[in-house]
Amino acid sequence: MSRRNQGFGLTSLVATAILTATLSAGITVAFMHFLDSRGDDSRQEDEAQPANAYATQSLDQDSEPLIYIPPADLVAKMEQLPVVKRLVADPKVHVFPFRPVLIPEGGYPGEAEDLLAYTPGLNLVKGCQEEAPDLFAQHLLRGRSLYGPQRIEYAIQAFHPCDKTLVKIAKFGPNLCGHPGIVHGGMIAAFFDDAFGSIFFMDAEGRHSGVTANLTVNYRSPMLAPSTVAFALWIERVEGRKVFLRGEARSVPDVGADVSLQDERLRASDDTGKRLLGTNSVLFAEASALFIKLKPEQMVKILEKEK
Repeated sequence: MSRRNQGFGLTSLVATAILTATLSAGITVAFMHFLDSRGDDSRQEDEAQPANAYATQSLDQDSEPLIYIPPADLVAKMEQLPVVKRLVADPKVHVFPFRPVLIPEGGYPGEAEDLLAYTPGLNLVKGCQEEAPDLFAQHLLRGRSLYGPQRIEYAIQAFHPCDKTLVKIAKFGPNLCGHPGIVHGGMIAAFFDDAFGSIFFMDAEGRHSGVTANLTVNYRSPMLAPSTVAFALWIERVEGRKVFLRGEARSVPDVGADVSLQDERLRASDDTGKRLLGTNSVLFAEASALFIKLKPEQMVKILEKEK
């Protein structure tokens, strides 16, 4: 994957969201029975989990560097995934790192067509794979709290402006569990909310800001930890200031699953998640969200009231 060095001044990015998630009754018992039925050979990673995952996955966060840089070998492994290679090769798709460089309005010395408007006053640089970790230092998912060893270890995102779809590929480590060996449902909901925010702002092209008004998550099967997961998201419809979004969390397609994407019937279907990630991917969770468009000055007033 090509990299471009950009030496720009960065401004702080503020994002707010109101998050509510729903969980079906009895799902915990269903998860445990599901795990028993799968057996050791069905784990999503080669390495087996210890019996007491809580006790053995300790991490001294104070010893970590203040800025997390994903290991080069992990980045290379993620970039070789068939789904990532396919997205990168598509000229209609814009691929960005998890913590992208954001350029202030008027601060880019190159051509205007190199930019993709993001939040009001800030732009993404098309094709730029450089990260801006300082910009996201206080972000829940992309800052030190959850982005680091044994937590969210790496993520990449790809936006298709014509289809209004976004795919995020994430490597979840072992320290994101609820039940030992299973990614916490709240973690999945938080990642959905953040991903919905990304597609909302990319589609807005700087015209407005916005916040989450509602988020609903239905959990379909347990997401094991550690694992590599794909989040497929799309804009369902827009009604005035209301933006309705849908999304799915699925297993990352292997070569066989990626081949299933060539089915013309699937390409023409309304099943967006399968169309983006293949028929053989396992559905972990489905989500829907309602975002409300806000004018930039409305967001400023909200932040001023909180001070």
